[in-house]
Amino acid sequence: VSVVDGTDAIGSVNFSIAQSGADFYLARLDGYYYCPIGMSFLYTQPRRQEGVSTLTVSYFHGSGYSKEWTYTGLIDMTAWVSVAQALQFQKYLCSGYRDYLSHVANEGHRILCTSWQVDPILPLPIVGGVFAVRLPGTMGTGHADALHLQAVLAREGVHVGVIPLPVRNGPDILAARVTVAVYNDIGDVKR
Repeated sequence: VSVVDGTDAIGSVNFSIAQSGADFYLARLDGYYYCPIGMSFLYTQPRRQEGVSTLTVSYFHGSGYSKEWTYTGLIDMTAWVSVAQALQFQKYLCSGYRDYLSHVANEGHRILCTSWQVDPILPLPIVGGVFAVRLPGTMGTGHADALHLQAVLAREGVHVGVIPLPVRNGPDILAARVTVAVYNDIGDVKR
């Protein structure tokens, strides 16, 4: 069984969920697609749909995957209706955004690697708006150090994930996981 959390892929790279082969694919739409907070989706391969149901099944209990997910009871449908408008907004007002995200991510990655004097974790170029860059060795090594550093950065208004990465035959290294969106620029990454 394969489950993919594809929030960062949605909106930043061309990708076919159905052709990916993932049994389940879930993603939030409130970041890259500017939908109401909490709007997300679950794609289930047809061969896996039997037995998958919502927590609450209202009128269509036992009617199959599609019907059970169509209406789950007393729910505000506004968020669902907003998705079509969000897709149109992105298509017409944010044209070229994928190239822009890749540009900012690649330039930001280069700047951070140079200023922190670290080697890239993955080969370039970066496609999309998400990248990880190794933090200088003096920042710590494990999960506790990552949580502490992330909290310190958040107090300074810097919202970036700090994650420990395992190293074969050595202590974990810490990396900053940076996500850029259309409203970010290089100045945000430098900050």
